[in-house]
Amino acid sequence: MGDQLDERRAARLSDALRRGPFDRALREAIVHRGLSLTRLRAHLDRMGVSVGQSTLSYWQRGLRRPAGKDADMVIRALEDVLRLPEKSLAALLDEGRKQSSFGRVADSDDKRQEMLSRLIPKLDMRSDTGRFGDTLEPLLVHDSVSLDENGVDRRMMSRTVVRALRGGIDRYLVLCNMEMTGYSAETVRLHTEEGCRPGRTRADQESGNLVVEIIFDRMLAEGDIHTFCYVVSAVDGKRVLEHCRTLPLPCDDLAQLTFHPEALPARCTRYVKGVRSGPVVEPGHLIIGSGNVASAYFPASEHSVVGVAIDW
Repeated sequence: MGDQLDERRAARLSDALRRGPFDRALREAIVHRGLSLTRLRAHLDRMGVSVGQSTLSYWQRGLRRPAGKDADMVIRALEDVLRLPEKSLAALLDEGRKQSSFGRVADSDDKRQEMLSRLIPKLDMRSDTGRFGDTLEPLLVHDSVSLDENGVDRRMMSRTVVRALRGGIDRYLVLCNMEMTGYSAETVRLHTEEGCRPGRTRADQESGNLVVEIIFDRMLAEGDIHTFCYVVSAVDGKRVLEHCRTLPLPCDDLAQLTFHPEALPARCTRYVKGVRSGPVVEPGHLIIGSGNVASAYFPASEHSVVGVAIDW
């Protein structure tokens, strides 16, 4: 019986390596090798390759793909640990990139990290700043937005729940993308509420973006769950046509928009889509309930952009 099971596993792995996709091949390789994700991570650590257990889980479930400058090294290590032919996983990963109709979650995180890489030296801060997918796993993001009588976004409170993927993390960087908001860095302010305090703030003259260092009120150990909250306010800006958030990793998201009673929109529509220009999927009209609040809940999925479109 055991020999037959091994043969079936070997056949499934061979087919997955030949046909793909990447996540199926990785999943079958892990099963065939008889490793848990904990043991797989330990093998990688001994090779000097650090990958979070939740990240490995995302990869084998197809919710994310290896990306960034270390992706090739990680793939080679996986092929070695899983005793796979050289470049077998790498070939599937490249093929998946060519066939993708719109960006996956990793694309948004790469773009964010590219922006941050220019600004981190200006912050003169530690190199182990928390970032999603590397040191922190997002569990829930809750944005509460208040619009004034002109339909301008004056205040956004963001509450985030995270899990530490390794110990020693006590901060996170908030990137305020001025290109998306229509604000100027000089008129945007960020202050912290529970679970954190503000660190340093820097503006990038090239892009006009703003980066704020948020310091947690405690040092996180691996596996710790932490909630922190900050508020972004502005004194300028244009009428809001949508509220959107790019999610670096799959997590639950709740967006709530509170409208001024003298400036109620004609319609609000929730949507989810890929980070590249692609078809918007799962549109749905929202009810503006008591308190003039429209709420949109987005369960964790592979879609990297979630938002609410506003028709005035």
